[in-house]
Amino acid sequence: MQLPASLAHISTDQDWQHTTAYPPLGFTPFSEGALGNGDTFGLYWPIGREASEPIIVETWHDEWRLQPHFSSLAAFLQAYAGAQDEYVGTPSLADDPASPRAAFLEAIAEGIMNIGPALIERANQETGLPVARLEGERGRTVNQLRLFAKVVRDGYYLDATIDSALPDRVPPRPDLRLRKIGIGPVVV
Repeated sequence: MQLPASLAHISTDQDWQHTTAYPPLGFTPFSEGALGNGDTFGLYWPIGREASEPIIVETWHDEWRLQPHFSSLAAFLQAYAGAQDEYVGTPSLADDPASPRAAFLEAIAEGIMNIGPALIERANQETGLPVARLEGERGRTVNQLRLFAKVVRDGYYLDATIDSALPDRVPPRPDLRLRKIGIGPVVV
């Protein structure tokens, strides 16, 4: 597994071994940002991406799950240095543009393709849809996941607009910049 360049800036337990199925293989905890109750941050290499730099995930001991937080150790260390209290919060896409969300979308797409014919056969048995249609639906789904990952990485969803200043115009126009920022779920 590829280790991050800034590994010397965290306290990992190199001899750490887990005895249960959780946390999953490819996870190494570290003590920075830990709350002391078993909840910790760690390095995580998703299956099939062991040759890539790990993403940073948070674990909750009582919920038995991993939550992706930072795209790299450098992004985590920057947030950790700027944290007001002991807890390092989840970054927004503006704080960490290379968010792990894109990596997870691509991993899901790869996972669907890696299942291979077994997925098509099972879907055919359960739905009765023709194999050709199911293969088309699988291709469409995988392509949409990859497109969404590209959109997240490229930042197209921000719809950024820059209107440069025109100081010679009467009246002068200031430099205007606009981008969309997600505010979360909205209930109507």
